[in-house]
Order: sequence, then C-alpha cells, then structure tokens
Amino acid sequence: MKRFAIILLSIVVAMAANLGASAKVKRSHAKGKRTITTQSVKKAYLNKIYSLSKFQDDGYFLTDITGDGIPELWVKYGTCEADYLLDVYTYTRSGLKRILHTGASHTGYYGDPNGNYVIAQNAHMGYEVHTRITYSRNKLREKIIYESPGEVENYKDLSEPIFNFTPFNDTSAIYLLF
Repeated sequence: MKRFAIILLSIVVAMAANLGASAKVKRSHAKGKRTITTQSVKKAYLNKIYSLSKFQDDGYFLTDITGDGIPELWVKYGTCEADYLLDVYTYTRSGLKRILHTGASHTGYYGDPNGNYVIAQNAHMGYEVHTRITYSRNKLREKIIYESPGEVENYKDLSEPIFNFTPFNDTSAIYLLF
C-alpha cells in the first residue's frame, strides 16, 4: 500500500510540474533571459482582436512562423475586398509588435503545418501571384514564387493546407493557445 501511495504521489508531483512548465513560454534574449507568460500573450492578442471587432467579415489565424514557440497573430481586416489588409503580430518582451503590414485583397493563405512559411495566393480576374512569406533575421520576408504568364481560366491548386480565418467575435483560438 505504501508503495502505491509513493507511486501515486510521484505521478501527481510530475503532473503538477508539467502544468507549471506549460503555463509559461520562455524566450532568451541577448540582454538576459526573460519569461513571457502565456497570459500576457493571450491578453495582448485578445486586445488586438477586440480593437478590430468592428470588421465583421474579417478575422485572424495563428501560426508560429518565427519558430519561438509563440504563434504569431495574423489578422485580415478592412471595409471590403478592395481594401483588405493583413497585419502580422508577434509577442516580444516589450509587448505586441507588428512584423508585417501588407495588402490582402483577393488573397488566401496557405501554410506549412510546421509553421516554416505561409503562401499568400492572390488571384483576381484571371491573374494570379503566389508569395512565400518566411521569417529570417528577425523579419518576415516576402518573395514572389509564381506569377501567371497572363490571364488564366483556372487558378492553381496549392498542396499546403489553407488557413481559415476565425471571425473576430470568436476568441476561442486565443484561449486555446497553450
């Protein structure tokens, strides 16, 4: 009986330590180590979502393109398809930081399940451009990887899964971050 109690206690202690470890995301910086809590990331992302909630048809998705364990917040917003914009935010030790601001009209986003890149497929009125978005040297970089040679009847199908935008009024993805 004593042995069972010791084993059970060991399991409970291990589980509690695991929960404590997953409650924080650690990042190291040149000036020293700083711990960023999941709560601070969630709060910053929720504040950004709430500030954009006036845009009814747009939304956000999360993917960790920087590879630091904290998914970036990708938000598409605007008043109509003609003026849609995409902003990408990451969380740093100084708070929320916008790392990309670009047009998003007539654009779908596809990506590597591991978060190494995102492809923006812009297609409108028979013309198509694919841009690969990657992260290196502390910046998001965009590179055109395909342009239709002229007007086409059918747009290319991409093999990567599409990122579906979550409406701004649905914050469940933010709460499920970590």
